[in-house]
Amino acid sequence: MPTACTTTPTTGATATRDSPRPSCARWLRSIPRRYTSSRTRTAASRRSPTSRGKRVSVGAVGGSVELTAENLFKCAGIDPASIKKEYLGHSESVAAFQDKHIDAAITVGAIGIASVVEPMTLGIVDLIDVPDGVVAKMIEITPYYAPLTIPKGSYKGQERDVKTFCSPNILAVHEKLSDESVYQMTKALFDHKDELVVISARMSEMDPSYVKDIKIPLHPGAEKYYKEIGAVK
Repeated sequence: MPTACTTTPTTGATATRDSPRPSCARWLRSIPRRYTSSRTRTAASRRSPTSRGKRVSVGAVGGSVELTAENLFKCAGIDPASIKKEYLGHSESVAAFQDKHIDAAITVGAIGIASVVEPMTLGIVDLIDVPDGVVAKMIEITPYYAPLTIPKGSYKGQERDVKTFCSPNILAVHEKLSDESVYQMTKALFDHKDELVVISARMSEMDPSYVKDIKIPLHPGAEKYYKEIGAVK
């Protein structure tokens, strides 16, 4: 098993059948948090765009976005078989909106992701809410999800807050990695946060207070660091 791995929005940290269970080294919080957005053409209703026969981009076949979309449809009481699913990547979805080849898209990514910025800037899509009840069902299925509100003004033309759900991005290490190594890695990431922000402004969201969101055990080395700074007791 690799010494470090990054979770995806839907699969979480995993191990091979014969590998020991990994322990979370909560070095990074959201790099940044990933959220799920539903986008629909501006001419459509602000209610669910995923009614029977609608053409919806659900990401690549077998990818995390498709899995998220399938669960989202089911939690919303929509039969996935009633939707014309288009297996498009981020840039392909933007092009499909421009060419009017899709009616909606499910997107998983950080706030400010280009595949949402571009069509919102062009004024050809709206963001729509994921209802609270649907979010609650998604969290029941996948406990590391959490409610999230995309603040109004996050995108051009977004005049209201939009409710959805999100998941943290984490780094995980093998449980046999030494406590001192994990401690030093965790400390180094936060000590050099300013340098990371220069590389990507989204790294500004990295916050040790989010350690409470992790659903797998902290590695003792990471736990030592978080205790030192008061993030955990």
